[in-house]
Amino acid sequence: MLLLTRPPQSTRPSPEVLMIRNCAHCATLLSPGSSSCDACGGKDLPKVPSTGLGEIRTWTVVDRESPDSCGDPMPCLLAVVALDDGPWICTWLEGEIAVRSDQHVRVQFDHTAAGDRYPVFCACGAERDQEFPTD
Repeated sequence: MLLLTRPPQSTRPSPEVLMIRNCAHCATLLSPGSSSCDACGGKDLPKVPSTGLGEIRTWTVVDRESPDSCGDPMPCLLAVVALDDGPWICTWLEGEIAVRSDQHVRVQFDHTAAGDRYPVFCACGAERDQEFPTD
């Protein structure tokens, strides 16, 4: 079992909605950064809310700059998450996670000092409203 903690951010995550893309032509749900539909090639991709729930499909440990920018790189988890809505997205995993494929996760948002927000995922139980056990 691998337990890693992502570096702390300068501000706390907030419970916002993850927006994904929906092809107006064929109704295929796509990842947030999609610029065309994988199924039909459509370009009209309005944003729609996602449940923000999914499962880890694969993951890797990467070294990232420490938050104070003067320490050694910190190991962090980068993962591909299959959203329950259908699309797969690349994302950071947040907090302590007993990493394994098919682990249930839910979205949170971190905010940078510049005001940008980006989705990160944390573990959740099968009930999806409780923390997933890490031991």
